[in-house]
Amino acid sequence: MAKAVAAELRADEVSLLSTESSASPGSFTQEEIFALSPAFSNLYADLIEAIKPLLTARGVPSEAAGVILRDAAPTAAHLALDRAMRLSRFIAARGRGGLAVSSPAQPAAYARPEALRDAAVSSREFNEFIIGRLAPAVGLPAAEWRPSPQTPVLAAGIGKINYNFHGRGLMRRLRGRVYRLAARLWPGKAPALSLSYATDVLQDSGFFGFGFLEYVRGRVAFPPSTASPTARAELAQVLEAFTPRFEAFFPAGEDRTALSRAVAAVFVEVFPSDALEGAAAHHRAASEFLEGFPPTALMMSETGNVEATFLLAAARARGLETIGMQEGGTPVMKTIMSRVMRWSTRSSTVT
Repeated sequence: MAKAVAAELRADEVSLLSTESSASPGSFTQEEIFALSPAFSNLYADLIEAIKPLLTARGVPSEAAGVILRDAAPTAAHLALDRAMRLSRFIAARGRGGLAVSSPAQPAAYARPEALRDAAVSSREFNEFIIGRLAPAVGLPAAEWRPSPQTPVLAAGIGKINYNFHGRGLMRRLRGRVYRLAARLWPGKAPALSLSYATDVLQDSGFFGFGFLEYVRGRVAFPPSTASPTARAELAQVLEAFTPRFEAFFPAGEDRTALSRAVAAVFVEVFPSDALEGAAAHHRAASEFLEGFPPTALMMSETGNVEATFLLAAARARGLETIGMQEGGTPVMKTIMSRVMRWSTRSSTVT
């Protein structure tokens, strides 16, 4: 029986993913992945532009809509296409004889792109669901069967290392506490999300509060969102025009058109509601939050979550400076912050 994600395979199970079986016919070589990357990138860009009017019609500015979709659209497109391509390659190599897919209960919809990504890489049930949606396109029947138990994807015993470049002696810890307390009494003017390893250094050096930076992680309240039939029907109309594009990812054959249509259907079904139905409310919440600050800049290093995406989108729509801080360079951070605080007139990346 063809299955998607589980750890220990029984004798009657086969896998599409190399994480479970290095000999899986559905796997890709590194060379194939590199060769496919330009086609995926072009597809993502076109999908973003095609879906953008659905957000602008709901009151989201065009520039903000592009930022929002840059996280959600590639996530849904890659998930649908990757599983369909693996299934197609598997059938081409092994044939359909004696194969069936499981038909588990449909999992809950994922509102946030990051939750969808987590499910794609770690949830057996979710991947079984995706394969079940694609299976009819290649003529695989569904069967009621109980797959083997899922075990953790990550190996046990992997710990976390906190790289603190300066060390934190007694005086530094005391000074840091004083600065952090003072920052609550004299807030900053420029909102900052997590700045990776630089966060502690800047906090302990007095760059938070006192009219400088204001730590805003977890302070925007985003209302819940759910999928609606109307919005999904509109999204399906957009995706219908992309079925010829999807066909280019499959070899010529009788399954090509059916697989392309199945990819479009899966995309519409799993597309995160925060990036469609909830986009306007989320954008409004992030914009109203940023209105509480002077027109300075938004500083951040984290991406790939709803808070970072919508704050960045709101900042871009307002024409605010957005400064991305990469990991590394922390020992010299204090020497360049005086220049950063003058805010240039274009987007910057601090390294």
